[in-house]
Amino acid sequence: MRYPQTFLDDLKRQADIVRVVQDYLQLKKKGANWMACCPFHKEKTPSFSVSPAKEIFYCFGCHKGGSVFNFVMEMERVSFPEAIKLVAEKSGVPLPKLIDDGRFEEKRHEADDVIQLNKWALEFWEQQLESSGDARIARDYLLRREITDETCKTFRLGYAPDSWDALSVYLRQKGATQEQIDRSGLVAKKEETGRTYDRFRGRLIFPVMDIQGKPIAFGGRTLKDEDTKYINSPETAAYVKGRNLFGLNLTRDEIRRNGFAILVEGFLDLIVPYQFGIRNVVASLGTALTPEQAKLVSRFARKVVVNYDGDNAGVQAAKKAIEILLAEDLEVKILVLPDNSDPDEFIRKSGASEYQRQRGEAQPHIQFVIDQAVRDRNLSNPVDKDAALEEVLPYVYEVKSSIQQHEYFVLVMDRFKVPPSERRRYSQRIREK
Repeated sequence: MRYPQTFLDDLKRQADIVRVVQDYLQLKKKGANWMACCPFHKEKTPSFSVSPAKEIFYCFGCHKGGSVFNFVMEMERVSFPEAIKLVAEKSGVPLPKLIDDGRFEEKRHEADDVIQLNKWALEFWEQQLESSGDARIARDYLLRREITDETCKTFRLGYAPDSWDALSVYLRQKGATQEQIDRSGLVAKKEETGRTYDRFRGRLIFPVMDIQGKPIAFGGRTLKDEDTKYINSPETAAYVKGRNLFGLNLTRDEIRRNGFAILVEGFLDLIVPYQFGIRNVVASLGTALTPEQAKLVSRFARKVVVNYDGDNAGVQAAKKAIEILLAEDLEVKILVLPDNSDPDEFIRKSGASEYQRQRGEAQPHIQFVIDQAVRDRNLSNPVDKDAALEEVLPYVYEVKSSIQQHEYFVLVMDRFKVPPSERRRYSQRIREK
């Protein structure tokens, strides 16, 4: 399915290429054109030019150029259809129906409905956190975690009252139909009676925003002694699990400027570093990292520092994340904080400077994997040694760069003292991959 060509032509004319590029770069007027340092290669003297008359960009240094669509594709690392959507949104131009695909239009309307209800829900929960007496338990919790009012507003934290239908009543007052509420993921249904009730009750609310800052889902943390610490929105027309990263709408520019992203697990593992000025962070929403999330990170940086918890579950999650990130040809380092601390508690205790120092000493992924493989194994025992090698080598196979792959292979062979005759056998495995 495709967009009508007439729409693409109109959008290109209506999209102000200077305004779109200024979302990413600091442009300076020079004659009829605008100039900046090129985002696609390193330079000190600006050679990147934007021509509003010709509706194109061009770099005289690396020779990249094209339309506003090409620019967004390069900057966001997205496909042409995705670039069209982003340019249309930035330009305030509504998207038309895809040719010969009524189902797309129906799904888009349903997603728009979900996002609108989410906006109303978030508005309601923010008001509750700010002024409701029932929300004192949430405000006290945030005070204990040293989360400031400014940070609460930045991340739009809220509080869901401990009520079965307070949100549902509010949504109906705003004009939502019961059918829309049922499809939103904001309510759940009792199987015995078929009646619905508010999904989030008596919980601190963390909104999950898409890359454009629209609320697509929520996480709710219990403030009482309950078995389920967090509950999350189900999948809806607007939200598919594993395709979004918490905080990316706020941290994407800093990630691009720094050239790397720090990947953490939970909401507060991102919020606390952000509050302390560390803002090139994204969170995988407490689930195993997915290929879609790795692709999303790769749009803004080619390097990732994984900073999960240092317990066994965190180590296993980090190893899985390494595989996913390597498949996207990303450079991966691993940060395990002292005493297996998480970023939230470590920064509040030791400060941002010490965290950054620790981050600067993060291990290359292969060293981390080796350390984990040799732990609790006796390398003088042939069985243990072989098992450790079998655990490590897949992380060599996954490296896309042939030069880096060779360097890692030699490092592993040297670390395990594998004789030359045996190395050929392991090297053959790599060639067969």
